Amino acid sequence: MKNYYSNLITFFLFVCHIAVAQQMPLDFSDSSQIFSVWGGSSFSTRPSPTDSNNTIGQFFHSASAAEQGFYIDLIRPIDLDSNSTITLAFYAEDPQQHTVGLKLEQGDNAPIQLNLNVTSQNSWTTLTYDFSTIGGNGNYNRLTILIDIGSSTPGAFFIDNIDDGSIPIASPPDPIYNYLVWSDEFDGTGGINTSNWFHQTIPIINGQDWANGEIQHYTDRNINAYMENGSLKILAKKETYTNQGVTKQYTSARLNSKFAFTYGKVEIRAKMPYGIGTFPALWMLGQNITETGGYWAATHGTTGWPDCGEIDIIEHWGENQDFVQSALHNRSSFGGTVNKGGRLISNASTEFHIYTLDWNSNKMTFSVDGIVHYVYNPVTKTIQNWPYNAPQYLLFNVAILPNIASNFTESAMEIDYVRVYQTNPLSIDKKVLNDLKVYPNPSHTIINISSQSVIDKVKLYDSTGKLILTKDKKPKDVNIMGIRSGFYLLKIYSGEAISTKKVVIN
Repeated sequence: MKNYYSNLITFFLFVCHIAVAQQMPLDFSDSSQIFSVWGGSSFSTRPSPTDSNNTIGQFFHSASAAEQGFYIDLIRPIDLDSNSTITLAFYAEDPQQHTVGLKLEQGDNAPIQLNLNVTSQNSWTTLTYDFSTIGGNGNYNRLTILIDIGSSTPGAFFIDNIDDGSIPIASPPDPIYNYLVWSDEFDGTGGINTSNWFHQTIPIINGQDWANGEIQHYTDRNINAYMENGSLKILAKKETYTNQGVTKQYTSARLNSKFAFTYGKVEIRAKMPYGIGTFPALWMLGQNITETGGYWAATHGTTGWPDCGEIDIIEHWGENQDFVQSALHNRSSFGGTVNKGGRLISNASTEFHIYTLDWNSNKMTFSVDGIVHYVYNPVTKTIQNWPYNAPQYLLFNVAILPNIASNFTESAMEIDYVRVYQTNPLSIDKKVLNDLKVYPNPSHTIINISSQSVIDKVKLYDSTGKLILTKDKKPKDVNIMGIRSGFYLLKIYSGEAISTKKVVIN
């Protein structure tokens, strides 16, 4: 684990952090350095077995399937033309020989893969992958790790310091969402707060069925959604019920929020229902969806699914108890989407956990109880993979799937609270210079300032919030020669107007 930069900026009331996440080298010191998985494998971070102060990646190869692995999409590609070798540190707890493969994908050329065999019981071994030996060249955006591919023998393996020789570059700052803009604490008794929520009851497929093969009816009855003892209960129940002329044997509730927003942090403290065939979800849809019976469809519906974008904050399947997953559905991948990540937690159905989405213009970060399990950050954002620059609304529901246990009678998802945070409005400049231009940006010599207004002074701050320079007497430019390269904030004053510009010195 390396410390490349300070992770906090304090600037008046503006707080943010600079991230070099999801770019090489990967040392798991940043919570965004999360590998996605497939085939039953799982990934998490943990302290090193040889140094408790060092965070490493734990890669678990399960017995569920021979074909499985781990991948991460990088915001800056691996450039084999600059350096054809990648190294990593590998640690195993058993004396067996293991095959550790590195596969580079989504690049200028076809995917390429190198495998190395290693025996590394209770010790770290550095593996060096020289892709020039197989003619590797060009850029690749996805790094995939394959351990003992073709084997269904389970095992946990540790990896650290995946390095292609490049130097991390500070990305634009992520906003800190700490200002509560909307919430429901569910402190009442009886029916839901209809100022906040809408019951969606009309089946979306031909007025008869729901997606995913669900076999329940959603109702607007208090028996299926109600507040009690400080929490919201969404109760899935076995009973005969007729709606829209269709009779089904199970009921539940599906709630739409009457609040929609773009970017922010969502925190939901919830407890999952229990039982094979239950399928609860805390999720979001684009406000512009044209979905039958949805709260926003009549006033905002212009776009069908998946083009409207779907954000699954958390899903849980009763047949896979305690495994929770987050996912994205959009035109680039939907239905059986590849854009997903999850992990096992303890007591998902008997204890409350805090499920969090942090959503900004660059990425989405999903976590449970503060532990990140998935980051969605397409390298190149398009309308196909990033329709997430428009308002989304919340949905809470418990579905019943066809494999519901024969002895199921009822089970509830409990939600203690839902809270949505955005940036503090006090941190945003109230009076700004609308015609302000700062150029060139990036720069390594002079930054010019252009505005019809008279500039009184400017102040330049570094990534720690330290004041680097002040220039007054109606400045029209700032000399930055000799200042270390990196990300800075330029505060520009003109009368009562104040504007902040992000600048990069290279």
